[in-house]
Amino acid sequence: MITSLRFAARAARKIRCTILASLAVASCCTKTLAAQGCASCYTTAAAGGSQTAHALRAGILVLLLPPVCLFAGLTYYLARWNKETKSVGDDVRTWKWKIDAVGSLADDGR
Repeated sequence: MITSLRFAARAARKIRCTILASLAVASCCTKTLAAQGCASCYTTAAAGGSQTAHALRAGILVLLLPPVCLFAGLTYYLARWNKETKSVGDDVRTWKWKIDAVGSLADDGR
């Protein structure tokens, strides 16, 4: 029973990874990916000179930093939480196997 559950979990993980990889490749291959700027924004930024271009680059970096930090923190937290729940689940499965194999809890000498 445990082997079939592990096989099913492994198969589900492979399917999930395949779907995510396919979506990533498909999103990178779209024609509109390179066309993210409107004509009005482009002409205004080009007319501003080098100081405006520098300010826009700095602004983009400043606006990009909080979402990246939030995403990294959330990913770290979820990975740690997933690791903790897996270790607890292994203990439960081990005890269940011991109970099923013996028919009752093992006598600990009391």
